[in-house]
Amino acid sequence: PIKHNYILNSGFLYCDKCGTEMEGRSGTGKKGIRYYYYRCKNNSCGFKVPADEIEGVIIDRLKKLSIGKGILPDIIKSANKTLKKELPKLIGQRKLLVDELKEIKNFASKVLSQWASISTSDNTIFVKDFKEI
Repeated sequence: PIKHNYILNSGFLYCDKCGTEMEGRSGTGKKGIRYYYYRCKNNSCGFKVPADEIEGVIIDRLKKLSIGKGILPDIIKSANKTLKKELPKLIGQRKLLVDELKEIKNFASKVLSQWASISTSDNTIFVKDFKEI
């Protein structure tokens, strides 16, 4: 199963009930399990379908098309080209997040050091536990 970038969020999927475009969503069940589904954007309709179910059908059809027409290499080439375009952006986002995390850790360390300097028996345990993080 795909977990999950909502591969059909680009105007490919329309509601069978009212014809409105559908969008990817997720929800958390009673046991804390995340469920992915596509929901009609028309709030008065509310039709929804599990993501795995609809994506499985689409992927099966794409496989049949690609085998029948010999277009699988073109599909792979196009997908790889798109992913290569996105890679620098994703690398940049990762770097920003790593830098932000370092700043947060440094700030937390400074706060912890200041708090430790006024250490009491109540916060000593917290300081020890926090340093382990």
